[in-house]
Amino acid sequence: MRRLIRKDPYFSIDELPALKSNAFRYKGRTGYTGSIVRRPVKDAHPYKHYAFVYGFDEHDTLLLIENNEDGVECISWRDFLAGCSEFEFVYFEKNPGRLEEIIQRVKERAAEPYCIDSNNCEHFVNYCVYRKLESFQAKVTIKVANIILSLMNTRLFKYTNMKNLKVFEGFDHFRRRFNLNGNDK
Repeated sequence: MRRLIRKDPYFSIDELPALKSNAFRYKGRTGYTGSIVRRPVKDAHPYKHYAFVYGFDEHDTLLLIENNEDGVECISWRDFLAGCSEFEFVYFEKNPGRLEEIIQRVKERAAEPYCIDSNNCEHFVNYCVYRKLESFQAKVTIKVANIILSLMNTRLFKYTNMKNLKVFEGFDHFRRRFNLNGNDK
């Protein structure tokens, strides 16, 4: 079931459209397939949504590849922005010959389900472009959540007697469920 609304045609990885060009220019810089862009996530400040440039199709539509709740998709620039006027290119790919290598990595990751803490949009673009499956946003979120839970644990332990052990067990269950034990996946 589709959760995201698209204004333009979108494509699965098995149906990528032919490219007219895999180069683009922005503010005097040239980038190629694999250039990474991000924009704010609506109603989720300070989080960012990531994608990378695929190229221009025969209609001169700039296409990007992203990982989202619906899976890995090739979408238009307009659909990537989703009404947001703020965006930032965080990496310009300088090598026009990396197209096949990057698309091969896209295909490797396409079967993996979207997961906010281990296979989100940032994990995906970092893997496809750098071959590193990591997300700075996920790491920071896990560390902050762990600190908050530790503070709550400490405060509760100080003011609670041991018959409220269920609260502590609940915190431990939450940590295990969301891998908040300090171990990176």
